[in-house]
Amino acid sequence: MQAFLAEKHRRTGSMRTVQSYSRILNASVGQLRKTPDQVVTSEAMAFCFGRGVSGKEPAALTVSCRIATVPAFLLIAHRHGVARRHLPTRVPDVQSGLRKADRRLTPRTNRCGPE
Repeated sequence: MQAFLAEKHRRTGSMRTVQSYSRILNASVGQLRKTPDQVVTSEAMAFCFGRGVSGKEPAALTVSCRIATVPAFLLIAHRHGVARRHLPTRVPDVQSGLRKADRRLTPRTNRCGPE
């Protein structure tokens, strides 16, 4: 995990991104209780869209951050031979994981004309 975070820092140059990724990865390891080679895609996505320690539904931004972090880490682990399972490079759209009420509140950018 440290090698992944070091590479992320080298690529982005942002310590804040690395700290955020570190918190998310530690939470995912704590919740999944598995090594990277034991994690399957459905478990990773369940963590990304699942409730946190507060028990509340995650905000779209939280889900997006988790989706940016967990699959990226697992893909790097797969590339370096730590994880042996093939993980897809395409992740689901965040909008598909939101509840109906949240989707109505999310601004739509593809609309033409007034609402």
